[in-house]
Amino acid sequence: MVNIAKSNKRVIVSGGAGTGKTLIGKKIALLKAYQGKRVAFLCYNRLIGEWMGDEIKKEKAPPNLISGSAIKILMEMAGIKKSEISSDKTYWDSILPEQIEEKLTDPEFKALAQFDYLVIDEAQDLLARPQWWNQICEFLKGGYKDGEYALLGDFENQVLSGRSKMENVLNEIQQNTKPANFKLTGNCRNYSV
Repeated sequence: MVNIAKSNKRVIVSGGAGTGKTLIGKKIALLKAYQGKRVAFLCYNRLIGEWMGDEIKKEKAPPNLISGSAIKILMEMAGIKKSEISSDKTYWDSILPEQIEEKLTDPEFKALAQFDYLVIDEAQDLLARPQWWNQICEFLKGGYKDGEYALLGDFENQVLSGRSKMENVLNEIQQNTKPANFKLTGNCRNYSV
């Protein structure tokens, strides 16, 4: 299963809950990090991000692998402190992305902050929020068109909000980058990864 990421720059893995997408994502992130790439293994959900970070720490991963909640990681990289956070929806939808975007206008910061490879778990959650997907792509060398990444998600059943936005972004990715696609129909632990 991980071999698909060895021979393809861009990969989309889809599957329902419990099919092992996170396991595959972790293995791809570790593989790319051990190849010497600067890797981000991210998701949208804060609690899942914390769990992913703990799992990567257990693996004693190299320091070029960063893992956790995408927004938290972007905030840390941009130097935005937690005390600056507001619970206002406007803050999360426009103010915070603008603060991060402003930081990215500094070429020195952007060069130091960029990743060589991106692994997004539960990708449907980020693709349904295009402002955050676009921010993450700014941190990826080559952006979404020329960069290297693996997107793992349940694009059919787990889209709780923003389905049309997610479908639009996913279609754009499919049309513009022609990624390798793999659909999990059973638990991947039954396959050879």
